[in-house]
Amino acid sequence: MKSEKVEPVKLHRRQVGLDGRAFTVLTLRSSTDCRYATNYFHETWHVLTDPAGARLLGRLCWSLAFQRRRGTIAVIDQPLLVPNPFDADMSAPIVIANSDLAPLNRTAIGQLKRFVAQKKPSEGSVRLSTSGLDRLLAEDPSRTLRELHQRSGVWWNDHQRRGWTDRVNGVVVLAAPPPVLQWWAIWLSQLGSHWYRGSDYTELDHSTTRRREGEVQVFEHFTTMVSKAVATRERLFPGVAHRELLDDERRAVWAALPPRAEPQRVSGLPT
Repeated sequence: MKSEKVEPVKLHRRQVGLDGRAFTVLTLRSSTDCRYATNYFHETWHVLTDPAGARLLGRLCWSLAFQRRRGTIAVIDQPLLVPNPFDADMSAPIVIANSDLAPLNRTAIGQLKRFVAQKKPSEGSVRLSTSGLDRLLAEDPSRTLRELHQRSGVWWNDHQRRGWTDRVNGVVVLAAPPPVLQWWAIWLSQLGSHWYRGSDYTELDHSTTRRREGEVQVFEHFTTMVSKAVATRERLFPGVAHRELLDDERRAVWAALPPRAEPQRVSGLPT
């Protein structure tokens, strides 16, 4: 697979104590073009974006896989979040973590959400270089990474093949040890190469994890879909943009949107 040249990702850096531990919080700059949404379907949490957004998400995963500083996490928050393109429910902040270096519990995640909402000034900038991912994508990335993991021994280590995706205290958490973050980076970088009815997706699981623990889905016309969902929701249910719709309200929005934006299955929303 031929990979395009990508400039190093620039992020803001802030320090915070979460549940008694020191964390470095990296956030994308407001000038970043990509936009993201979250929703819960098929009994799993989804991150929704376009192919460029998925590639950027993959680069964050790759960088965190090789992070050496304990407590370093990446957060995607406003203004990069948009309502989801299915029913325009508001999207949750997204945190990506190397679970070996930055373990997160419910208390820490709740404190993180409050910290991010404060919009404190940046304490500095970080440039994430992902040249290793570029080299891998220029080859046969899946075969090459599998061989590297087999030689290192992590391929047979259950702990190093276990990811975690869930919404906790209003934050969608994507956490995994370095080998899984590397796989996520490859899968996310390849999204948009197999379109079906205007979308492509990858499940964030591994061969030893249970299915449907998380998914990233991309759309060819993501921005347009979001705009139509927002307008349709406001027409049907004016003045309720900041609360989650009830199930019958959600189905009414789906019915009023083009078929491509309608999810195939839905489960009840968790609290």
